[in-house]
Amino acid sequence: MQGFRNRLLRINPGKRSFHYETIPDEILARTLGGKGLGTALLLAENPPGVDPLSPESRFILTTGPATGTSIWGQSRFGAFAKSPATALYRKYGTPMQVAITNGQNCFPTRYWQSGRFSKWENLSAEYMVENFEVAAHPYPDYFLQCTKLCRVRRGRHAGLLPEEMDLMLEENNAVRRGR
Repeated sequence: MQGFRNRLLRINPGKRSFHYETIPDEILARTLGGKGLGTALLLAENPPGVDPLSPESRFILTTGPATGTSIWGQSRFGAFAKSPATALYRKYGTPMQVAITNGQNCFPTRYWQSGRFSKWENLSAEYMVENFEVAAHPYPDYFLQCTKLCRVRRGRHAGLLPEEMDLMLEENNAVRRGR
């Protein structure tokens, strides 16, 4: 692990001080490059529930083991911090990405034939918050435990789950088609 030099520079801007610390080989051996090291340090050093904008929240810069060598791309570094959007993402999940991905023309629509969706607002977290009651409802066998349960707040479908609405629409379409 010579690329890391087994050292960490700890900077305290509030006290205008710094010092070096040794990173044990055991930590470097169980993390994968600079990204793994940055993630491990962030998880180990950020107190649980820390406000991302507080002085206790860590901001970590790491380099990989190939930094300083002649390997192509070796000059990359990683920046790691708890995002202020973390709590929102935890609460609302994937819809938090709708505006960002659509704005960057990389929202997967029309079987990946288009990167933009004209009615993206109807899939956004803001729309979900306004129109649905959102609660965590993980599937027991799914390792990420990130499924959300939504109920329609108002209108003729108030109280229904979107899945129940899908079934109603399928039944109505089947009846119209004579099935």
